[in-house]
Order: sequence, then C-alpha cells, then structure tokens
Amino acid sequence: MGKSQQTQGASGEQAAEIELRRLGVYNVAKVPTPIGISRRGTGRFAGWVKIFYKEKVLGDRRGELANGISVLAEVKTTRDKNLTWSAFSGVHQPKALDNHLGLSLLVWVCDTAWSRDVFVMDWNLCKDAGFRPYHGITPEMAVEIAKNTLAIIDKKSQQCGE
Repeated sequence: MGKSQQTQGASGEQAAEIELRRLGVYNVAKVPTPIGISRRGTGRFAGWVKIFYKEKVLGDRRGELANGISVLAEVKTTRDKNLTWSAFSGVHQPKALDNHLGLSLLVWVCDTAWSRDVFVMDWNLCKDAGFRPYHGITPEMAVEIAKNTLAIIDKKSQQCGE
C-alpha cells in the first residue's frame, strides 16, 4: 500500500468514526493492530529492524450502542469508484463481520473530486443486496442500504442490552 493510499485510508477512518458517533455509537475506538519487531542485518546493516503484523484484527472500529450492544465496523475508503469485494484484505474481515454477535457495520467512505460520502451500512443488508465476491456496491445502492441501516440502529438502540 502506497503512502497516498495510507493517507486516504486514515482520513477515511476518521470520517467513519465521526459518522458512527453521529449515529449514536458510543465509545468508538480504533482496533489496534498488534505488531512485532525483529532485528535484521549484519555488518553495515546491523541494527535494522523488520516490522510485521502479528495477527489479523477483527475490524477497524469497535463501539457500543447506548444500551450496551456491541458494534463492530469495517471501514473501506475508495476514490471515484464502486465498493468491490476485493477491498477486503482477505477472508478474515468478512468472516469477523459474520461472526460478530452484536451489530456489524460496513462503513464506506467514497471520495470523489467534488464530495466525500460516508455510508454506514448494516453488514447483513449489504449481503442481502448482493455484495459478495465479484460483486460490488454502487453509491446508489449504498444510499438505500444506509437508509435502512438507520432503522436497524434505532431498533437495536431501543432493545434491552444483550
């Protein structure tokens, strides 16, 4: 991943966090990525280190609704295109959203030359709309899914904590 992609991703994650809070998700926190460091090199390269990821994380953000229901959010940021399944960096990300017992959200930050749209979408609604390998979500689909997600968040917020 290049530096501009990292910058775009970090900016998208901040926008997603703001939107999650606006929708009533409390205690939103970034899920830390565990890393390891190993010493590498000999001679003039002595002292160089290699940084590596120890394990894959279950999502980008965690939070909870006011009644304590857990929220897991995976954030994807794109520029001038649809959200495609290939945005996931492996099978662990969709699997984590599937296995989460609380509310699983896919947050799509769609940057264009003239705007930035943030779509907070229920993971199950995304799958019901046909989001799967080799299939994507258009901004028009995302608007509809996000609208229906608001109703789900409201309904879950009214439930007793689970």
